[in-house]
Amino acid sequence: MNKKTRRRIRPLGIDYLPRPVGIGTQLAMKTYFSWRTPPGCDVMAEEWDLLVVLDGCRFDMFERQNWIDGDLSARTSVATATPEFLERTFGGKTYDDAVYVTANPMHRIDDWCSVDLDDVFHDVIDVWETDWDDDLGTLPPAAMAAATEAARDRYPDRRIITHFVQPHYPFIGPLGKRLDHGRMRGKQRAKGENSDEEEKPIWDALRDGTYSAEPVRQAYEENLWLVLPYVRELVDALDETIVVTSDHGNHIGEVVTPFPVRLFGHPPGIRTPALVNVPWLTVTGDRTKPHPPERESASHPPEEAPASGTDGGVRETPRSGDAEPSDSRVRSGPLVSVVIPTDHRNERLATAIESVLDQRYAPVEIIVVDDSGTGNARAVAERYDAEYVEHPERRGADRARTSGIEVADGKYVQLLDDDDRLHPEKLSSQVPLLERDPDVGVAFCGYASDEGARLPDPAARGDALRFGPTDRPISTMLISASVLDDLLPLRDRTGADDGGLRIEPDTGCEFDSLADALVYKGDA
Repeated sequence: MNKKTRRRIRPLGIDYLPRPVGIGTQLAMKTYFSWRTPPGCDVMAEEWDLLVVLDGCRFDMFERQNWIDGDLSARTSVATATPEFLERTFGGKTYDDAVYVTANPMHRIDDWCSVDLDDVFHDVIDVWETDWDDDLGTLPPAAMAAATEAARDRYPDRRIITHFVQPHYPFIGPLGKRLDHGRMRGKQRAKGENSDEEEKPIWDALRDGTYSAEPVRQAYEENLWLVLPYVRELVDALDETIVVTSDHGNHIGEVVTPFPVRLFGHPPGIRTPALVNVPWLTVTGDRTKPHPPERESASHPPEEAPASGTDGGVRETPRSGDAEPSDSRVRSGPLVSVVIPTDHRNERLATAIESVLDQRYAPVEIIVVDDSGTGNARAVAERYDAEYVEHPERRGADRARTSGIEVADGKYVQLLDDDDRLHPEKLSSQVPLLERDPDVGVAFCGYASDEGARLPDPAARGDALRFGPTDRPISTMLISASVLDDLLPLRDRTGADDGGLRIEPDTGCEFDSLADALVYKGDA
């Protein structure tokens, strides 16, 4: 086994020592798990029009986090790593009826992958050549969704394989970006460019004890949460049979019984269940689509917001330091005020703010209401140029929300708990629901959490009480400022009890919803 494989295995009891597992144990693991698992599924022999490959997506995580309607089952992958998947699936074969759209440059690196996909497919579209984000060190999923729809327009009669990088690292969400890990160097290798920067896989940091398994798992699932709405976008846009699957899974330091070792990442050739059990979600083209037909997709972005910089907590364009892929224009519309009450949770607050800064919508103003009574959050608010409101003493969450709403200038208000995160498409998806119907004063959506995802019932529109308020956390709601004005000051409640606030805004207006999990709900 190669050096990379040896780095991914550590014996129990000495996980953080540099000594690798012996070659005998490695060969025994390879033999044992090859014997225990079937050879794998030939994806090209299956019936589909669009095959969506989510790189490094374990079945158990997908099963927990998936909220896209369809028939879900587990399949066995032919491989435990992408090069192996490409070689075993496509090597020595020709599929002129298919087009390969990819965010992963690995197939262009001869010493990583031996198969030449140009000889296999009718066309290979290397999206990474045009839409790579150098800051993130990967290709964002919005660009892949746009490229996939463009490929379908160009090749209406051929099967299409679209290979996303996510949920594989680099982690692109606000939680994952807090972990110090390297970017993918595949693009530079494919282009023959030299780099002094080492890739530093997250699995090495986990193996060496820099991070525990839990934050890495959370970042991994955050990456999956971020990519799913773009997969759903393809499902809604393309009236055809779509299969969502993966090339391999990943280990996050789990013990691989019966061997007394832990695995990290996806070492080639060791076919453990976590590495070869992948999702197989089939969505047929004749299903009933719950999304309203007016919803715009990433491949047809609306007018760009003017590039006017930031002022007083209002963000009119993406942060100037971020490299934007070509399709990442933000949707412009009325000002949205994001009000974030907080009390001695600065790290979570920073993550919540970063999720607002990642919004593909503008203009947005961020208002941090510090209910600590000690000015604890001032430095965080100033770091992100957010408007800061300080309570001289603790007054409770609803009074903090009231203080934020009172200074908000937006036509719409997003109340965001400091331990929750917004998907980049949340505001751009919900503002149109409020704009197109003056009777709608509240728009909400589904949410994900460590326990899984929950979506609103598409039939429960108009009357909030038809969809249980406990399943509609405050952060899922985008509320018209005029509706909130009639409710101020918000009633005091004990602790974090916000059940009434989930109902009261809807008593004087109608509401609408999106069946997408566009909020990741925290654990407290």
